[in-house]
Amino acid sequence: MKPRFGAQTIVWGERIKDNYESILEFLSSEGYEAVETGIRHFYPDRISYYEELFRRYRITPLAVHIGGKFWEPNQAEEERKKFDLSIRFAQKVGFQYLVVSGNPLETPRTMEQASAFYGAMGEECRVQGIRFAYHNHNWELKNGAEIYRVLLKRTKAVDVSFVLDIAWASLAGIPLAEFFELTAERVAYVHIKDARGQEGNHEFCELGTGELPLGEVRKLIREYNIPWVVVEQDTTRFEPKESMRRNLTYLKKLFQA
Repeated sequence: MKPRFGAQTIVWGERIKDNYESILEFLSSEGYEAVETGIRHFYPDRISYYEELFRRYRITPLAVHIGGKFWEPNQAEEERKKFDLSIRFAQKVGFQYLVVSGNPLETPRTMEQASAFYGAMGEECRVQGIRFAYHNHNWELKNGAEIYRVLLKRTKAVDVSFVLDIAWASLAGIPLAEFFELTAERVAYVHIKDARGQEGNHEFCELGTGELPLGEVRKLIREYNIPWVVVEQDTTRFEPKESMRRNLTYLKKLFQA
């Protein structure tokens, strides 16, 4: 199965919220078919506006990404309100996934507790008709992916899916084949970007200009029938449009091979 290509809008930085239509127009014209955006870049009360934008530009609303310190007891109530708001927004607009990143100070022991929270989030999303997915960085995958393995073991596939970030996994030093095998049927989709340098002294860069084994990535995406490959360009030396144009051009060539 050939995957479809989507875009995380993070490369536009703080310009997203009031330029969302022009961003979607550009992505659609280039050939991107789906979008993922952080919840803070939306006006939550403008449901019909976003519904119309996605129809007009024929872009699939793939995922809303949420942040926040869910693990902080003194912030739990406020974070819960944000989570509930995000679910309602995502469900009404038609997003397929609610995606969250975790605690960079997590340990295997604390992840045992956090997994219960993620599982509950996933169950609530499922009741509302959307799916919950956890997005990895590098820290979960160190020391034999011990933190990641706890999350996998302590949550149900029906409630918690995973967005695999290839560059962060590579920087953590886990073999990519092992990374895919660990998550197997629980993969929601893949975040793809390139990087050069070692962890802590690395630079994210456009696809094909770094050191990631993107041929192997292509093979694994095909092997596991991943439906979506989403470009997430955290930082760039180019203007956002030029960066995303270069990434999509490379992706199209990569999957023609």
